Amino acid sequence: MLYRAYNLCDPGEERQEEIDLLKYAFINQNFPPKEVIKTIQAYDEHDGFVENNDRAKERTESIVVPYVKGVSEKLRKELAKEDVNLVFKKGRTLHSMIFNGKYKKNDGRKKDLIYKIPCQDCKLCYIGETAQWYDEREKQHTRCVRNQDDNNALFRHIKETGHSIAWERVEFLEFEQRTYCRKMKESFFIDMYAAKDGVMNPRDGTQKDTCWNAIIPILNKF
Repeated sequence: MLYRAYNLCDPGEERQEEIDLLKYAFINQNFPPKEVIKTIQAYDEHDGFVENNDRAKERTESIVVPYVKGVSEKLRKELAKEDVNLVFKKGRTLHSMIFNGKYKKNDGRKKDLIYKIPCQDCKLCYIGETAQWYDEREKQHTRCVRNQDDNNALFRHIKETGHSIAWERVEFLEFEQRTYCRKMKESFFIDMYAAKDGVMNPRDGTQKDTCWNAIIPILNKF
C-alpha cells in the first residue's frame, strides 16, 4: 500500500513536499514511522533518485524535460554518466489534484464553483458550492436572510451575533464541473477554514473518510 501511494509523487519542484505529505498522512494513520521512512528510502534508491548532491552541483549542463515514470529514471542515470543534469518539470501534485488554483472573482456570472462569503464584523465565513450562476445563488442567500430563514447558516450567524455579511467581499475558491468532486472540494475548504478562523457552516456537508484529516494542515499551507 505504501508503495502504491508513494507512486503518486512526481519528481520536480514540489517533490519533497509531496513526500512529506505522504509521510505525515501514513504516520497519522498509525503506520510505523520506521516502515514509512524505510519504504520511501527504498523507493528512492530503487528508482535512482538518490544521488551525490556535490556531483550534481558541479555539472554545468542541464536538460529540463517532463517526467515520465519508468523512462525518466533511466535517462537521468545515463545523462549523469556524461555529467549532464536532468531536471524534471513540475508535474501534478496531490494539491493540484484537489485544487486547480483558479481563485479570481471577476463577476457573478460564474457557475460550478465553491465560494466563500465572509462576515463583515468577525473572521467567520460561509463556504458553499453551486452548479448555478453565482449571482442567482447569492440572490437565494439574501432572500433567506431577508425572510429570516433559520435553515440558512448566514441568517443564523446574523441572528446570533448581530453581525453583517460582507457580500462585496465574496471569493470564488475553486471551479469544478463534476458534482461529486465539487462537493468533496467544498468539504475540504470547510475543514481548512474551520481549522483556521472558523466557519458559519453547521457541519461538513460531504462526509469524508477520516484518513483525509491528516492532510488538512498541509493543504492550509497553500
